[in-house]
Amino acid sequence: MKRILALCAGFACAATAFGALPLIEDFGSYADAAAFNAAWNASGPSPTYTWDANFGNPNPGYNMPAPTASVIRHGRNLGVNYIPTDAAPLRMSFDFYLDPAGQATNWNGARHYVELRGYAGDALNVGALESLVAIGAFNTSGDSFSTTRYQGRGLGLSPAPGNGWVTLDQEAGAPTRQAGWVNLAVEIGDTAMRFFVNNALVETTARPGATFGFDSIVLGSGLTAAGHNSGIDNLRVEIVPEPASLSLLALGALAALRRR
Repeated sequence: MKRILALCAGFACAATAFGALPLIEDFGSYADAAAFNAAWNASGPSPTYTWDANFGNPNPGYNMPAPTASVIRHGRNLGVNYIPTDAAPLRMSFDFYLDPAGQATNWNGARHYVELRGYAGDALNVGALESLVAIGAFNTSGDSFSTTRYQGRGLGLSPAPGNGWVTLDQEAGAPTRQAGWVNLAVEIGDTAMRFFVNNALVETTARPGATFGFDSIVLGSGLTAAGHNSGIDNLRVEIVPEPASLSLLALGALAALRRR
């Protein structure tokens, strides 16, 4: 048993070296909205979007009521400029909420999402915007748009009016929009981005600006959303080793144990 535990411990240490976790946010570490605003103040605080002790999956979470006009958004720096590769892609995932009140119209007009960004100055709003990837619900896309599906974005991915947005329906059986909570994710490699809904691959697109990295994250769109309310919880941004890398790490840990 001790050898098995030692192997697991060695593997975990090795995996952590490759799979750094620059941000794990369940919104549970804040005493109140003021404490949250202090941590997520790179773009805000927002007068509309809020940390909410009575909302989440489970509570607390981040509540995004539909703004009546454009608003400031919460954002923060990741602390490092990550340049994703196929061997160590950058993955953003979060639980995403759509208010059941909008289900009758498939949340037509909703504009709610989370963005990963990269700037020339390696910090939010410092220098020119070089990279932007988003996933959530939007009201248009450069391909065949549908309010029944979720949307993803890569800056420069498609021409106007899509502005980089695509409807996430490439894969057969791609999950449709639903009331309540789902998990959305995007995984970014060297030249491609893969979008997921509830861990199911729904779309693979080219990655624009493959030489640029990501250094910051922004919550919400800050845009009007046709009265549809939304929210997020359990946000993660992490570098994920590919399966081959994980196998090598495991073999390395086992070899280290044998040398002991």
